[in-house]
Amino acid sequence: MKKLKKWNKKMLVSSALFVSLPFVLLSCSISKNNDVKNINKELSETLDQSNDKDEKKLSKNKEWEAFLKYEYIDLLLRLNYDDEKKRTNYIEEQKNLDSSYLKEIKEALYYTNAVALSHNVTENVVYDNFSTKLDELFSKNWLWFLFNLDRFTFINYEVFNGFKGEFDHLNEDVEKSALKLGAFNRPKTNQIYSYVIWNSKVLNKNNEWEREVYFITKEGIILKADLVKNNNDKKVKTTIFRYSHIYSDLFNNERRIRDEFDLGRYVASIKKGLGILSEDGNKREGSAEKILFDEAYGGEPLRYTIIDIDTIE
Repeated sequence: MKKLKKWNKKMLVSSALFVSLPFVLLSCSISKNNDVKNINKELSETLDQSNDKDEKKLSKNKEWEAFLKYEYIDLLLRLNYDDEKKRTNYIEEQKNLDSSYLKEIKEALYYTNAVALSHNVTENVVYDNFSTKLDELFSKNWLWFLFNLDRFTFINYEVFNGFKGEFDHLNEDVEKSALKLGAFNRPKTNQIYSYVIWNSKVLNKNNEWEREVYFITKEGIILKADLVKNNNDKKVKTTIFRYSHIYSDLFNNERRIRDEFDLGRYVASIKKGLGILSEDGNKREGSAEKILFDEAYGGEPLRYTIIDIDTIE
């Protein structure tokens, strides 16, 4: 009987272990399944992010391909670089400027835009540092600037130039003026209808030639690039003029921009007026031809200067 009792006790212990085993295994299985689900979720999110980055990169490359086919861009590139390899290297350099550069430009604009300067917000040392950054944008990185033209916000120069209030109240004043003048302008495209090359008189003996390239976008925004070729190193320096001009009756009027506006006459009328001084000799006045030209499109064009950039990718 004692042997039987010992055997029964062993059976009971074994049975207890056997009965509890599936529950232990089940618990481990649930834990492992949860871990697998979490891992799969993380992998899925990582893949989604990776795919999103790939799609954005592909989209950006397509935008660059289309942009580089524009006739005026090809012209500027060829004027700057005779050698195809140098052109290609410059293009790749510009394409590789990433989101961090956007943020650098935004910060530089914050401290050096004309509105901040007109209200003495920026200290001289700060201004010098950020001004250099913007000089680089409009000269060395002119191609990147034109590619990202639709990221920049311009403000009507005459609007902010007339502000007499505190800088803190500037936004309210701008909003009121915008109802009447259209204080802000953000280009929607870098596509153009036409361009004109003006061969300037060479005033600096160190330069082989000096040229100005004017172009009008499909919205009616007039921009300019100055090009100078140095005699010594034979390098061409391109600088984008920081102001844009818009005729009120021409803006977003595709038919008039395409069929009526003569960019060549516009440039010629500007050049004729440069030599005409007012009676006191202090101010240059437009020629009669320029005045008549302006009247056909709503009067003297509004002048805009860059104030901000959108950094959202």
